[in-house]
Amino acid sequence: MTADEFRSARKALGLTQRALAERLQMGKHGWQSISAWERGRVPIPGPVAVAVGLLARDA
Repeated sequence: MTADEFRSARKALGLTQRALAERLQMGKHGWQSISAWERGRVPIPGPVAVAVGLLARDA
C-alpha cells in the first residue's frame, strides 16, 4: 500500500488521522505515525496496511 492509497483509504472511512489511530489502538500519539506514513517518510507496516485495507473494504 502506498502513502496515497493509505490516505485515500482513511478518507474513504471518513476518519481523521487521530480517529484512525484510536481505531487501530495506537495510543495517544499514534496519529503522528499515521501522518508520517501518509507523507511517505516511513514505510507503512504490513499489518497496518492490511488492517486499513480490510476496514476500507468493509466500509
